[in-house]
This record gives sequence, C-alpha cells and structure tokens, in this order.
Amino acid sequence: MSILIGMERKEKKRSLSIGALTTLVETRLQDGLTDDEQDFHSAAEIGDLETVRRLVESGKVSSICTDSMGRTCLHVATIANDPEMVRYLLDLYPEDFTHSAFLCAVENDREKLCDIFLTLPMYTLDEAEPKIPEKTTESSNEKSETVRRLLREALIIAATQNNFLIVKKLMLRGILLDMPHEYFCMCKTCSVARSEDFMRFTNGRLDAFRAIASPAYLVLTERDPIVAAFHLSERFRKMAEIETEYKQVYYELDSQVQGFTLDLLAECQSSEEVRILLGVDPGVERPDTLPLINMGLVYQQKKFLAHHKCQSQVAQLWYSGVPILRYLNNFKYLVMSIPVGMILIPVLSMVYIITGYGKVFNFLNTPITRFLSYTTSYFTFLLLMVSSKLSLSDNWASISCRGIDVTMTIFIIVLSMWLIGLIWEECKQILEAGPLNYFSSLWNILDSFMLSFLLTSFLVDVVVSFRLQHVFQNERKIKNMYRNKSVILPACDWDLNSGDYCSKTRDYDIVVSWSPVWSPDPELVSDVCFSLGILLSVCRIAFLMPCNETFGTMLVSFYRTLMDLFKLCGMFALVLIAFTCSIAALYSALKCNTESFSSVANTIVYLMWGTFGMSDSNAPDLDLNGQPMHSLINNFNAKRNVTVALGYMLYGTFIFASTIVLINLLIAVMSNTFQEIQDEQESEWKFSRTELWLTFIESGCCVPPPFNILPKFDDFYYFFRYLWQKYSGKCPCMKKEKSSSKQNLESDEERGSDELNEKERTNVISKIIRRFVLQSSKEKLEDNEGGSDDVIKRLIDNLASKLYKKLDTIKEKVSVVEQSVTNVHSEEDKILKTQSQQLTLVNTQITLSEKMLSKIQVLADDTKTTIEKSMKDLEETISQAEARYMLMEEEKEKKRQEGMEEPEESGEDADSRL
Repeated sequence: MSILIGMERKEKKRSLSIGALTTLVETRLQDGLTDDEQDFHSAAEIGDLETVRRLVESGKVSSICTDSMGRTCLHVATIANDPEMVRYLLDLYPEDFTHSAFLCAVENDREKLCDIFLTLPMYTLDEAEPKIPEKTTESSNEKSETVRRLLREALIIAATQNNFLIVKKLMLRGILLDMPHEYFCMCKTCSVARSEDFMRFTNGRLDAFRAIASPAYLVLTERDPIVAAFHLSERFRKMAEIETEYKQVYYELDSQVQGFTLDLLAECQSSEEVRILLGVDPGVERPDTLPLINMGLVYQQKKFLAHHKCQSQVAQLWYSGVPILRYLNNFKYLVMSIPVGMILIPVLSMVYIITGYGKVFNFLNTPITRFLSYTTSYFTFLLLMVSSKLSLSDNWASISCRGIDVTMTIFIIVLSMWLIGLIWEECKQILEAGPLNYFSSLWNILDSFMLSFLLTSFLVDVVVSFRLQHVFQNERKIKNMYRNKSVILPACDWDLNSGDYCSKTRDYDIVVSWSPVWSPDPELVSDVCFSLGILLSVCRIAFLMPCNETFGTMLVSFYRTLMDLFKLCGMFALVLIAFTCSIAALYSALKCNTESFSSVANTIVYLMWGTFGMSDSNAPDLDLNGQPMHSLINNFNAKRNVTVALGYMLYGTFIFASTIVLINLLIAVMSNTFQEIQDEQESEWKFSRTELWLTFIESGCCVPPPFNILPKFDDFYYFFRYLWQKYSGKCPCMKKEKSSSKQNLESDEERGSDELNEKERTNVISKIIRRFVLQSSKEKLEDNEGGSDDVIKRLIDNLASKLYKKLDTIKEKVSVVEQSVTNVHSEEDKILKTQSQQLTLVNTQITLSEKMLSKIQVLADDTKTTIEKSMKDLEETISQAEARYMLMEEEKEKKRQEGMEEPEESGEDADSRL
C-alpha cells in the first residue's frame, strides 16, 4: 500500500509540473519576434532607414519590441554605430529605453552617439538659469538630482571602460564621483542604503571604486595622480582585509592602480623628468629628501620602487660623491670597504670633529660612506658587548675584589659612549619622525628593545661590581664575623684563568638581601637582558643584508616562509592541546605510576619533544612500583591494560598527526610560498634595498657612534658666537630688525622657487599624462583589433547571409518565370503537334469507318444468306426428327404389346441422338 501511495504522489506531482510547464516557460522566456519585427531589427542593424520608417509608419511593429537578448532597435542601432538611425529612433522611445541605450553607447565607446544623447533634454542641467530661492521648486531640484544621477551612472561606466574622451565630456558638465565612505560609516545615507539592500549598497561601492581607480579618472581629476594612486592602493588593501568576500576584487583594483603608477613612470623620457616626478629639485646635486619614494615606502608600493627608472635614480644618489664604487664587484668592494671603514673613517671623523673641514664633511656625508661607517661602528659595538660579557667577565669580578684599573675604566667609558651614541641616534629619529611613525617600523622597535636590554645589562654589571667593591673593602671585619674564615669570592683569591678555578668552593656564602624584597637578583637580570639584547643585536644585522642581492633575496624568502611557519604553529598548538588534555585526563588517576604524563605540563613537554623524535616510545607504559592509584574501585590490572592500550593509541595518533600530516603540510605550504616568492623576489629585494639606502640618503649625522655625541668644531663656534653676541654689548634688537628683512627676502625667494618648482612639476606631469593617454589609446586599439575584426566579420556575415537570402529568393522567382515561359513554348509545340496528330487520326478513323461499313454490309448479306440456309436445314432436320420420333413411339407401342420391357432411354440420350 505504501508503495502504491508513493507512486500516486509521484504521478500527482508529475501531472502538476507538466501542467505548470507552459506558465513556467512563458514567465522565464519571452515570446519570439514576428517576421515584421525581425525585419525591423534587421533593418536597424544594417542601417536600412527606409525599411524602418516604412514598418513604423505602417503600424505593423511596436518600437519597444525586444529580441531574445532584450535589445531594442535603438540598442541595435547604437551597437552598429549608426548616427542617422539613432537620431530617427530617439523620438520613438521613452526615457528609460533612451538612458539604457546611452549607457550602451558609453559601454561600447561610441563617442559620436554619446554627443547625440547628451543633447537630449533629459541630460541637460539647468544651471545657467538664475536660482531665485522664492521660485525654486522641489521638482526642479529633483530633476537636477535625477540628471546628475543618470550622468554619474554613465561616468562610472566610461571610467571603468577607461575611455578618456567620454570621461572628459561628462566631467566638463560638472559631474564627479564621490569617494565611498568608510565601510563602518554610520551616517544616515550609508545606514539607509545598507538597510534597504545590502547587496546593492556593496555593488555600488565596488562600481565607484572601479571607476575612481581607473587611469582615465585619475589623470583627469587628480593634481598628482601617483600620490592619489598610492592612497587608493593602501585603502584597497585595507578593504580587502575587512570585506573578505570581495578580497580578490580589491586585490585586482590594487594591482590596477599600481600598474597605473608604473605606466606613468615608464613614460618619463629623461632623468630630469624622473627626478621631477619623484619630487626632487633637479638643480640640487644630492637632495636630502625624496618625497615620492618615501611615500612609496610608507604605502608599501613595492613595484613602483622596484622599477628600473626609480632604482636608477636612487642608485645615482647612493653612489653620489664616490661613483667609482659603483663599478666594483662584490669582492673588490668588500676588500676596499674593510680598511676604509675600520681605519680611514674613524680618522676622518676625528679630523672633522676637531677641524670641521668642509671636504672631509662632504666625503663623510655621502650615503655610501655613512653606510660603511655605520656598519663598522655597529660590528665594533657588537664585538665590545660580547667581550664585556664573555671574555672580560673576570675584569668585572676584579673590580669588586681589587678595584678598577685604567684599562677597564677606558673600556667602560668607550662602551658607555657607544651605547649613548646609539641611543641618541634613536632619540633623534623619534624627534624627527614622531613616536607613531617611528614605532610603525619593525626595525625601530627591534632597536628600542635591543638598546634597552643591553643598557640594562651594562648598567647592572657596573653597579653590582662597584657595590660589591664597597662591601669587600672591610674584609677584616667580615672575616671576624665569620670566625676568621674567608668569605670573599674565589675570584678574589684565585686566578680565573687557572684550571682548578671551577673546583674552588667557599665554606660560607655572603647572602645579600635587597630592598625591596621582591626585587630580582641583579646578576640574573644582567644575564637575561644581555642574552636577549645580544640575540636582537645579531638579528639586527638582517637590516644590512638587502645591500647584497644574494643575502637580500634569501632574507625575503626567509621572512615569507617564517610567516607560513607561524600559521602552521597555530594548527600544531591546537592538535597539541587536544591530545594533551586527552592523555593527561587518561593518566590522571595513575599519575603516580608514570613520569611522562603525570601532569599537564609534563604531557605538553613530552609530546612536543616527541614530535621531533626525542622521546621514549614506551612512554605510555605504567610503572608497577609506583604509589597506589586513587580510585574507588581497586581494579588496577584491568584499568592498567585499558589505559596503556588507549595511551599507545593516542600517543601514536599524535605522532602521526603532528609528524607526518602537519610537517608534510608545512613543507607543501612552504614550497608553494617559495614558488610565489620567486615571481616577486626581485621587487621585494629592491624594495628592502631602497628602504636601506634611503636611511643613509636622508639627512643625518655624518659621523657614526660614538663620535656623534662628541662636540664638533661648529658646535664650539656657534656656542662662543652666541656668548660673544650676548655679552658684547651689541643691541640684539637692531640685529633682529636687520635679520628680519633678510628673512623676509629669503622667504620670498624660497616661495618663488617653490612656485617655480611646482609649476615645472605640473608641466612635466601634464606631458607624461599626455604620453600615457596616447599610449593607452594605441594599446586599446591594438587590443580591440581582434574584437573589432570579429565584430566586423560578424556584421559582414550577417549582411552577406541576408543578401544571399534575397538573391536566392530573386533567383527562385526568375527561375519560376523562366520555367513558365519555357513551359508555354513547349506546350504550344505540343498542342500543334497534337492537333495534327488528332486530325490525322480523325481522317484515318473516317477511312476505317467507311471500310468497316462496307465490310459490315457484306458480312450482313453473307450472314443473312447463311441464316436462311440454316433455317431451311433446321426445318428439314426437325421434320426428320419428328418422323423418327413417331417411328420410335410406334415401336415402343409394339414392344409393350409384345410384353417385352426395354429400358427407357433417357431424355438426354434422346436429345443427344436428336
């Protein structure tokens, strides 16, 4: 029964679906065109204006009829780029269809047709009329807003299509696009649009972003298109992190604006144009700032900074002053840099500090010289810090026991000056850049922690040594307190370098109590801070690695793969925590019988080392000699077997999941990342190298630490001049008045030069943009060649097919006529021949008839004669038969009388005889 009911339900559903199929098809597919409507669309496509006018005037077709693609004849004529047809059809359609056709013209780059559409009243702004508040109505405002909305839609499409001329025409009408608000904007407009239709709101934002990011819109609206592209690129990357569902779209827009900046930079035809575009005054030999390059570093424009024209400009500034170093290979450069950095630069630094000689300053202030001086200074500082903790540790102990000597004093002073010099450099950077910009860099944060740790370690070592020296000065008093037994450190009585130093012990220890009590051991603090500081110091060398291509590319690969490692560590931590909780809970009742899984901490440590194969494979086993378990049911053997079996299973599963699955997954992810890095390796390395180079190209102190904290000759000169001016009795007011006029003159000159530079920069940008527009138009034509060829071929095919159809029709009609004429001629001959044949036949029939009549007459006569003769013979025969019959009757009578019976003859025999 259930099967039958199910079959009935299926049949019912099937009948319902079949019944609704017609309605479904009618609602989803529109009706096809009639023959007249097809002719109407075909005539509009091929530009047959007479046919279109005839069909419209006859009333056989409706002007708003659409084909299977939803196109009206106005759309078809717009795509076909027929101005005359479009002018005629514009009067036949309402505004909705007209605006749709206008957007179609914009999308297909029909510039002439756009001019025709823009002359319509529906796209005309009444801004020339006087605006009187009393006479201003809401309807006029609504009309103006409607027109602006329609033109804004067209501007979005034109900008997205990157059509410069159409965008220009629309912008000359005062139509601009508003930058979309922030994603979390809670203004009234955004809130209403978001609540009404979130999908439409999001699509509208994306369309606006696509239009604003187009090169056609940027070059026509922005005073500095490259700066605007930098801002847009940063915003697109932020939006990709917020709107993750549209991440790929925002990444494509980011790539588009970055490609736009590269195209503009590629249009520069001279070094002077590149310098002006980058914001550099071409009259300055080595500028202190590169505004656009610095902005590119801030906004992470790696492709722009890696461009060969930008890199050549930065390299020219890098090697300025010593261009010979540019032509040296790596080995020669290294051989030359060691003596220059270790010997020549310190000597020249002292010469400059003492004398302030200008040529020495010019040499020391070159970027590559500053790089060499900083590198050698930093490596020397690392060497001194490592020596202070490792090689010179006995000297710190000797300060406590025997006092400080001259060598150690010089060492402490030099190391202190180095630390102060490095800290002073960082403080200057904070003052110049600001705390927010300073701490936005990872290297600056690393420098801060490194110097903090090293300074803390150094100060604690110095303070503890001198404090212990103060304690050990009263050695006799301390000995009396401890029964004349030495309580001094073994370092005070024995040589630290001797072989038996480590075997020496003390009978009594001096226990130092600190106030407050919670303060940690200073020696421990010093060791911890030094270990962390020296680790960060060595890692800080990675900042110098991009100067070499080999190490720079390796650093980029290492950084990207390290990020992947951190991501996989999160998954590994999840697996580790899950198995830790499971195994620790399993062995909690038997924690006295196992050391590996006795607690959560032990379980984590054991599993972590087990991942690297450094644990015992028999760890899940239990020790039978341990303490009794805590259990209400004392069933040790059964519980032990189940626990060990399940423990082995969990431990093996963890090893499999962590070692085989996660490690192989990490290898696969790193391989994929490394392959991606290979495509962007050069740009990443050049970006890092540019960041390193600009650190030394920008203005700064020309001498490295610790020389940067020493007062220079110029400092003494300005100091004494200040004192002389202050105490010489001269009126500073007059000087101020005189200097004020000079300052005004200088400010006017600077303002004039800035205006000149700005004008020159504007002219250069305009030239570059004109070249870019021309090149983009050429590329667009080249790209559209294939598409235009296809369109032309399709139109030609359509026209050819229609012409062929008409020719075939004409040929058929001509052939029919020819056939008819041929048939007429052939039938005429046949008729004449038939008539002659018929006449001949008639004559023949007449002759034959006459002959037949004569023969019939003869035959009739013969037949009559024969019949008469036959009648006579018949009569004779009948008479003879009657006579015989009579004789036979008589004989029968006689025989009957005689009594003799004879068989009667049948009538048939008689008849036969007869």
